[in-house]
Amino acid sequence: MSASLETKKIRLLVVDDHFFVRMGLACSLNAEPDLCVVAEADNGNLAIKLFREHRPDVVILDGRLPGLSGVETLTALRGEFPNARGLMLSIDVGDEDVQQALQAGALGYLSKATQLQELLRAIRAVHAGERYFPQDLAAYLSPSVRVVSPRGRVS
Repeated sequence: MSASLETKKIRLLVVDDHFFVRMGLACSLNAEPDLCVVAEADNGNLAIKLFREHRPDVVILDGRLPGLSGVETLTALRGEFPNARGLMLSIDVGDEDVQQALQAGALGYLSKATQLQELLRAIRAVHAGERYFPQDLAAYLSPSVRVVSPRGRVS
Protein backbone atom coordinates (compact mmCIF):
# COMPACT_ATOMS: atom_id res chain seq x y z
CA MET A 1 0.00 0.00 0.00
CA SER A 2 1.35 3.40 -0.90
CA ALA A 3 2.18 5.91 1.81
CA SER A 4 -0.30 8.45 0.38
CA LEU A 5 -3.18 5.96 0.55
CA GLU A 6 -2.20 5.02 4.10
CA THR A 7 -2.21 8.65 5.25
CA LYS A 8 -5.77 9.12 3.96
CA LYS A 9 -7.09 6.48 6.33
CA ILE A 10 -8.84 7.51 9.53
CA ARG A 11 -6.48 6.44 12.31
CA LEU A 12 -8.22 4.95 15.33
CA LEU A 13 -7.38 4.16 18.93
CA VAL A 14 -9.72 1.55 20.44
CA VAL A 15 -10.03 1.61 24.24
CA ASP A 16 -11.95 -1.19 25.97
CA ASP A 17 -10.98 -3.40 28.88
CA HIS A 18 -12.49 -6.52 27.28
CA PHE A 19 -10.05 -8.29 24.97
CA PHE A 20 -12.67 -9.81 22.68
CA VAL A 21 -14.52 -6.49 22.31
CA ARG A 22 -11.25 -4.80 21.27
CA MET A 23 -10.39 -7.61 18.87
CA GLY A 24 -13.85 -7.60 17.33
CA LEU A 25 -13.79 -3.85 16.88
CA ALA A 26 -10.25 -3.85 15.48
CA CYS A 27 -11.00 -6.63 12.98
CA SER A 28 -14.27 -5.02 11.86
CA LEU A 29 -12.79 -1.54 11.57
CA ASN A 30 -9.59 -2.64 9.83
CA ALA A 31 -11.73 -4.33 7.17
CA GLU A 32 -12.91 -0.89 6.05
CA PRO A 33 -10.77 0.66 3.29
CA ASP A 34 -10.73 4.11 4.93
CA LEU A 35 -10.10 3.04 8.55
CA CYS A 36 -7.02 1.80 10.39
CA VAL A 37 -6.74 0.85 14.06
CA VAL A 38 -3.28 2.13 15.00
CA ALA A 39 -3.42 1.17 18.70
CA GLU A 40 -5.52 -0.57 21.33
CA ALA A 41 -5.66 -0.03 25.07
CA ASP A 42 -7.36 -1.83 27.94
CA ASN A 43 -7.28 1.11 30.38
CA GLY A 44 -7.26 4.89 30.43
CA ASN A 45 -3.62 5.40 31.39
CA LEU A 46 -2.44 3.21 28.52
CA ALA A 47 -4.85 5.01 26.18
CA ILE A 48 -3.25 8.36 27.05
CA LYS A 49 0.25 6.94 26.52
CA LEU A 50 -0.74 5.43 23.16
CA PHE A 51 -2.48 8.63 22.08
CA ARG A 52 0.76 10.51 22.67
CA GLU A 53 2.66 7.97 20.57
CA HIS A 54 0.23 7.49 17.69
CA ARG A 55 -1.86 10.69 17.57
CA PRO A 56 -4.97 8.94 16.20
CA ASP A 57 -7.72 10.86 14.44
CA VAL A 58 -10.50 9.33 16.56
CA VAL A 59 -10.52 7.58 19.94
CA ILE A 60 -13.28 5.04 20.56
CA LEU A 61 -13.73 4.69 24.32
CA ASP A 62 -15.67 2.36 26.56
CA GLY A 63 -17.36 4.23 29.39
CA ARG A 64 -16.33 1.70 32.01
CA LEU A 65 -12.60 1.17 32.28
CA PRO A 66 -10.44 0.08 35.20
CA GLY A 67 -8.74 3.03 36.86
CA LEU A 68 -9.69 6.08 34.82
CA SER A 69 -13.19 5.82 33.36
CA GLY A 70 -13.78 6.53 29.68
CA VAL A 71 -15.00 10.03 30.55
CA GLU A 72 -11.97 10.70 32.78
CA THR A 73 -9.67 9.41 30.05
CA LEU A 74 -11.27 11.65 27.43
CA THR A 75 -11.10 14.63 29.81
CA ALA A 76 -7.37 14.02 30.32
CA LEU A 77 -6.78 13.57 26.58
CA ARG A 78 -8.62 16.77 25.71
CA GLY A 79 -6.74 18.62 28.44
CA GLU A 80 -3.46 17.71 26.76
CA PHE A 81 -4.75 17.56 23.17
CA PRO A 82 -7.71 19.96 22.83
CA ASN A 83 -8.48 18.74 19.31
CA ALA A 84 -8.72 15.06 20.30
CA ARG A 85 -11.91 13.56 18.91
CA GLY A 86 -13.64 11.03 21.13
CA LEU A 87 -16.50 8.66 20.45
CA MET A 88 -17.98 6.87 23.46
CA LEU A 89 -19.13 3.29 22.90
CA SER A 90 -20.68 2.11 26.14
CA ILE A 91 -23.22 -0.19 27.69
CA ASP A 92 -24.32 2.79 29.85
CA VAL A 93 -26.69 5.00 27.86
CA GLY A 94 -28.51 7.01 30.49
CA ASP A 95 -28.93 10.77 30.66
CA GLU A 96 -26.10 11.24 33.17
CA ASP A 97 -23.70 9.08 31.13
CA VAL A 98 -24.34 11.04 27.93
CA GLN A 99 -24.14 14.40 29.70
CA GLN A 100 -20.80 13.51 31.35
CA ALA A 101 -19.40 12.39 28.00
CA LEU A 102 -20.50 15.67 26.40
CA GLN A 103 -18.88 17.65 29.20
CA ALA A 104 -15.67 15.68 28.64
CA GLY A 105 -15.74 16.69 24.97
CA ALA A 106 -17.12 13.56 23.31
CA LEU A 107 -18.39 14.23 19.80
CA GLY A 108 -20.46 11.07 19.75
CA TYR A 109 -22.02 8.44 21.96
CA LEU A 110 -23.27 5.01 20.99
CA SER A 111 -24.61 1.98 22.80
CA LYS A 112 -22.57 -1.21 22.54
CA ALA A 113 -25.72 -2.71 21.02
CA THR A 114 -25.13 -0.51 17.95
CA GLN A 115 -24.83 -2.19 14.58
CA LEU A 116 -21.56 -1.91 12.63
CA GLN A 117 -22.93 0.39 9.92
CA GLU A 118 -24.03 2.96 12.49
CA LEU A 119 -20.65 2.77 14.23
CA LEU A 120 -18.95 3.41 10.89
CA ARG A 121 -21.18 6.44 10.22
CA ALA A 122 -20.41 7.74 13.72
CA ILE A 123 -16.64 7.33 13.29
CA ARG A 124 -16.69 9.17 9.97
CA ALA A 125 -18.88 11.96 11.38
CA VAL A 126 -16.67 12.41 14.45
CA HIS A 127 -13.57 12.41 12.23
CA ALA A 128 -15.19 15.24 10.24
CA GLY A 129 -15.66 17.17 13.50
CA GLU A 130 -19.42 16.56 13.65
CA ARG A 131 -21.42 15.33 16.62
CA TYR A 132 -23.12 11.95 16.28
CA PHE A 133 -25.85 10.70 18.59
CA PRO A 134 -28.59 8.24 17.64
CA GLN A 135 -32.16 9.47 17.97
CA ASP A 136 -32.75 7.63 21.25
CA LEU A 137 -29.80 9.43 22.86
CA ALA A 138 -30.42 12.78 21.16
CA ALA A 139 -33.25 13.33 23.66
CA TYR A 140 -30.58 13.87 26.33
CA LEU A 141 -28.97 16.75 24.42
CA SER A 142 -29.74 20.42 24.79
CA PRO A 143 -31.56 21.96 21.80
CA SER A 144 -28.48 24.06 20.99
CA VAL A 145 -26.35 20.96 20.24
CA ARG A 146 -26.29 20.23 16.51
CA VAL A 147 -26.14 16.52 15.80
CA VAL A 148 -25.68 14.37 12.71
CA SER A 149 -28.50 11.87 12.86
CA PRO A 150 -28.09 8.21 11.89
CA ARG A 151 -29.46 9.08 8.44
CA GLY A 152 -26.82 11.78 7.99
CA ARG A 153 -29.12 14.76 8.50
CA VAL A 154 -28.02 17.58 10.75
CA SER A 155 -30.57 18.59 13.34
